[in-house]
Amino acid sequence: MNPVIELAIREAASDLGIYPQSITEADGKVRTRTEWQEGWNAAAMEMCARLMAADAWFKSLPVEIAEPLAEMVNNDALFLSINKEHKVTKALLLMSDTFAYACADAEEVPPEAYPEITALWRGFGSDGLTAWVAKRRGCEPIEPWQTEKYRAARKHLE
Repeated sequence: MNPVIELAIREAASDLGIYPQSITEADGKVRTRTEWQEGWNAAAMEMCARLMAADAWFKSLPVEIAEPLAEMVNNDALFLSINKEHKVTKALLLMSDTFAYACADAEEVPPEAYPEITALWRGFGSDGLTAWVAKRRGCEPIEPWQTEKYRAARKHLE
């Protein structure tokens, strides 16, 4: 994986800060965590576990696949679904407002399609991803997404 991306993930996971269970003040009084601090700890630990799950998932992939997938995540084109056991269960292409106006939408990418979508990303950017989803769904995106690059990507896929 790209060392800069790996460093960013590690840094984000390592700098969340956790409150101690209790502290002894100068006068000897023991002060325990507040309810808010307990909640912060739980949230920080969950974020750390999710970052580590994403890191492990990226590391499980070949570099030539992991790097463009990481670029897609960084560009809000792809997002990962992480379950309560802290495992990546799905990679999804964000397609909101692409096939219909005012529509939240995503398309799951099966692992066997990672090489194809990474090649489309490298060659056509987000237009290539839109073309892949359009072909898969058997429909066209709304008119503003039907760019020259999109049409070239569709032609490439045929």
